[in-house]
Amino acid sequence: MDRQQQEFPRDDLPPDDIAPGDLLHAVLDVALQAVDGPLVLAVSGGRDSMALLHAMARWAPQRIAAVATYDHATGDYATEAASLVAAQARRLGLTVVRERARVGGRSEAQWRDARWAFLRRVAQGFRARVATAHTRDDQLETIVMRALRGSGARGLAALAATSDVVRPWLGVSRQELARWASGEGLPLSLIHI
Repeated sequence: MDRQQQEFPRDDLPPDDIAPGDLLHAVLDVALQAVDGPLVLAVSGGRDSMALLHAMARWAPQRIAAVATYDHATGDYATEAASLVAAQARRLGLTVVRERARVGGRSEAQWRDARWAFLRRVAQGFRARVATAHTRDDQLETIVMRALRGSGARGLAALAATSDVVRPWLGVSRQELARWASGEGLPLSLIHI
């Protein structure tokens, strides 16, 4: 091979053949090393949060104070998603805190505010921090939306900004989570609002 065609391995990239479970286990270990204390897992029933639930139950069950799921009262799908989360968490031997909105919100912002008020209340009750399943894809989407709104540096840090919320999947893509969830046969709600 002549010098122009020679390829050199890149140490900064993960190998393509790493098993999805090994990748997620390593990412979770690194994320949890940076955080002390118990966690309340925010689980909606969607793929990313169900992966967080099952990964934490498998690799770090001692860190889970409770699983929190919120029914936005937007219809049968929301109730079914919360029921799925509660059943899975109980099957895994975890404490579940479930709440249903008294009245369904009229906007995503209202749903988000109500959900976060619930999650913070649950975390405070367990003297824990909230852990969410936001991924690298969520981070990129948030950065783009904030850039379009003209946000400053803190706003552009988005989900990676210093916060009391733990986001272990920020370095993982949805596709990587999907590969693991599919291989594990994880149950999930296709619509989880």
